[in-house]
Amino acid sequence: MLDDVRKPPIDENKDGLGLEEQEKTTGISSLSVFLGILQFVGTGFILIVIIGMNILLFQGLFHVWLQKNDQDSYATHVINGNLKMKTGDHQGAVFDFDMALEKNPNKAEAFVLRATAKGLLGDHQGAINDYSKAIKIYPEYPGYYNDRRILKELNGDLEGACADWKKAVDLGLLTDMRFSGLNLSSELMEGRCQ
Repeated sequence: MLDDVRKPPIDENKDGLGLEEQEKTTGISSLSVFLGILQFVGTGFILIVIIGMNILLFQGLFHVWLQKNDQDSYATHVINGNLKMKTGDHQGAVFDFDMALEKNPNKAEAFVLRATAKGLLGDHQGAINDYSKAIKIYPEYPGYYNDRRILKELNGDLEGACADWKKAVDLGLLTDMRFSGLNLSSELMEGRCQ
């Protein structure tokens, strides 16, 4: 019984022949079968490499396409506009902020930046209009009212400037720490806006 346990099982096909006998009758060796499998696997590996290379190529082209489209994004125009403002190209900055607003007209930031560029160009009414649009988007920010107040004063609209000053104060302009470093000349405005 121990002899039966130690003997390897005989691999037989349906004709009852062992592997060695089958090799002799068919002429196919285990080595030939192994090499055939290896060739098949090798071909599959080559296909996988080719497919992988095509995927990498597609990803590269897709990345290039995304970079091209990113040149026309909201953020890119805002960054370019800021850079142009720093170099003194205020008209170019207005153009970039216009392009940013075409991409996303619901960003108060772009209206404020464009208002700043317009103000530096002397277009105070255009800047006031942009601050008004920013206020429609974010009406609880006191800084927008204060900045628009300054522009209205420069335009000679003291009544409008006083209304914006009062609204900014009501929203916490004088108590909000974000504005603590500004010289808000509260006494001057309070004296002028009675």
